Amino acid sequence: MKRLIKLFILCLISTSVYFIYKDNNDTNYTITNIGDKLSQGINSYGIRDYSYIDYYKEQLKNMKKKININHTYSNSDQTISLTLKDLKDNPNLKRILYDTDKLFLTLGYNDLLYSLATTENINQDKLDRVMNKIQKDYKDLIREIKKYYHEEIIVIGYYPYYEEDYYKQEGIKKLNNILKNEDVTFIDTYDSLKNRKKYFNNPKSYFPNHEGYKEISKKIILKTLEKKENIWYINNAFITMTNFCHGGRRDSMKKGIHPEMKECKVTCACGNTFTCKSTKDEINVEVCSQCHPFYTGKQSRSSRAGRVDKFNKKYGFDKKETAE
Repeated sequence: MKRLIKLFILCLISTSVYFIYKDNNDTNYTITNIGDKLSQGINSYGIRDYSYIDYYKEQLKNMKKKININHTYSNSDQTISLTLKDLKDNPNLKRILYDTDKLFLTLGYNDLLYSLATTENINQDKLDRVMNKIQKDYKDLIREIKKYYHEEIIVIGYYPYYEEDYYKQEGIKKLNNILKNEDVTFIDTYDSLKNRKKYFNNPKSYFPNHEGYKEISKKIILKTLEKKENIWYINNAFITMTNFCHGGRRDSMKKGIHPEMKECKVTCACGNTFTCKSTKDEINVEVCSQCHPFYTGKQSRSSRAGRVDKFNKKYGFDKKETAE
């Protein structure tokens, strides 16, 4: 008897824990942000501020879930190779990915700068070797991530360097090609922040101001819209929709099922005629703009006639004779 009671209590506790975990899991939406200074929202003066992730979160505020952002692996010195090492050696990152609903990666810029800074007498061949190493690490990283995270991976691209440095500029172009060649959602920002006066308070900084991060966030929203997520961007404002066009589908109109539109002659009872577009060749109407009292300002006899007048007319009674 005691064993049955213990077994019952154990089942009750297990069931309670399961439903508590399920309820928390259903009401929370976790965004994991892995990246360098750009992912931190570093502004033009090197101070950590609002990032594109924070602006993205604001647009999801209508969701019926609590939105959490995990910045554990968003560091100023974060690189592809360092993230790959952490993922292989650190079980904490694996657990984070397993619990993630939306993953953002902003990686590669530090790898490029560090490699260029430590490579003597840089030339085109050495730059190609640097990019091949970054490409290999990036492919390995995406492959490792997909072992623990099976949803959409959003990768933020990079924009041109602020100085006229050929190898840095060329490296960023090659880096963007590497980042978008994997099975990810790539956010192309290369041409988005060309207006340096608008998006950069400090002309000698690679990192933008609030407007720049907002612009990157807008690119993310528009790209996720292409992926049929429930977000719209209308009249310079983000709108989160609970249901987007038949449950997220944007089906085009079927072809070959609609009747042909052609010129149609419309004839009114008053004698007026005009043309319009219709699927019919001819239409007869009882009233038009040439005879309707609203347009003419005059009331027709048929409109003035009341019930008594209609009755007298129907049965041939004369008002004067009736009065006499």
